[in-house]
Amino acid sequence: IGMFITVGVACFVLDYDIVRIIRPIIINGLTSLNIDANVLLNYQPTKQGINENTVYFFNVGDNDIGYMGRHSTYDKEQDKLIYKELQVSETTFQVNTILKQDIENLTITAKDLCKYVKMILQSTETINILKENNLEILRISNIVNTPFMNSEDNYQYNPSFDFVIIHTQELEYNINKTDKINQTVKEV
Repeated sequence: IGMFITVGVACFVLDYDIVRIIRPIIINGLTSLNIDANVLLNYQPTKQGINENTVYFFNVGDNDIGYMGRHSTYDKEQDKLIYKELQVSETTFQVNTILKQDIENLTITAKDLCKYVKMILQSTETINILKENNLEILRISNIVNTPFMNSEDNYQYNPSFDFVIIHTQELEYNINKTDKINQTVKEV
């Protein structure tokens, strides 16, 4: 009769799942500090150009940690084997900030904005929100303050830092019981 395998549950943390959690955290944190800035996901399929006073962030890459864990249990009520595979993964995002400097009214710099975002991501509130969603911040890198020439031929800075989110990917397979195996040997 044979064996029948179905994928019962797939629990994957998708890029946009992380974005939907991180973006409001940054927006709310900046709002609570009375800082007016856009918070956008960078490198979208449509060209967005540079917006002034903006926090950009994007996925740099993913890294699996260690080996895939495997575990199986037998469910007597459903008469099937439940087989799970788990992989702990790191997803790295980069944050960049752009802030138009007003020479006549110096307030905060792009690096200051970047520092605020870094502090928001390290806050206890952020850690708790991430834990509620089965995510954790593993580490946040130092800020790098890169200068560039803007469209008006003036120097401007584009500070950035990376942060790493750790999460678990899970696949669950349901394997029905095999009642009977028919074996035949045929001559060749």
